[in-house]
Amino acid sequence: MDQTDKKPGCCSNLWTKIKYKLLIILVYLVICWVVVVYDSTTFGNSAKVTNKADLRYWGIVCRTPKGLIGLPVSPFVHVNYAHVAANSFGILILGLILLFRGFKTFFFLSLFVIAFGGFGLWCVGRYQKNHEIIIHLGSNLLLFGWLAYLLFIPCFEKPLKFKTLGITLLVGLLYGSSILLIFRSDDRVSWEGLICGFFAGLLALFVEWLVIAKIKESCGKYKKTADKELEQGGLPEKENDDAVVALDIQTTDDHIDDRSIQLDERVYNLENPSDQGHRSSGQNVTPSNPFDDPDD
Repeated sequence: MDQTDKKPGCCSNLWTKIKYKLLIILVYLVICWVVVVYDSTTFGNSAKVTNKADLRYWGIVCRTPKGLIGLPVSPFVHVNYAHVAANSFGILILGLILLFRGFKTFFFLSLFVIAFGGFGLWCVGRYQKNHEIIIHLGSNLLLFGWLAYLLFIPCFEKPLKFKTLGITLLVGLLYGSSILLIFRSDDRVSWEGLICGFFAGLLALFVEWLVIAKIKESCGKYKKTADKELEQGGLPEKENDDAVVALDIQTTDDHIDDRSIQLDERVYNLENPSDQGHRSSGQNVTPSNPFDDPDD
């Protein structure tokens, strides 16, 4: 009974951990497939793209103002079904691995690679060939950024975890050979995009582990120093604060007593106005009772 009770709990916990990560990857893949279906069914698979309604028109065209629009657009747009199908498995596997390292890591790395890798491609990529403008499309740039991050993360992680090393070896076995695409002499392959994405992933890794990690480390040291100072000098300061509060309360009580004495004296003077004159002349007079009958 205990074993049967534990199995559903383990499965439910695993599903809870993976469902949101899987949902993010599936949303990205669905967008890529919907875009390629729209472009292929509406405008065909022609190599020449002239219609602005064709989303492939808005890819990265190097060193042109229009090409800057392609920085956020191109990772979602592919040339044809074969192109998006070749990238889908890599998006699923590498994306899930990164998401298990953390949502912040996944989104930081993805945005960093799209922004800096895409801008690098826009700067150094081919503009045209045989008098035809080249449009750089696809998620290859993003995939190579993810790949570089996962391959070289053991060089930065201290202390190195066995799980991280295992993930790196697995990724190397599955996708290490894809680095050879950079040297492939195929005009249909944007080798500049692969290189820019790869170096953008390395740069993101450098920024995360050397810059952000140092900031966190310095903040941690400052917090430890503050805690030690508080432990050493916190108790006397608290006692001094209690003494100051007690003194303030006593002063306030004395002030209230003075006010009450003055108030009683004023009330008495209002009831015996003649006595105030006698007191001012220095005579000792017994106060009269206002309720006595004057005839008596």
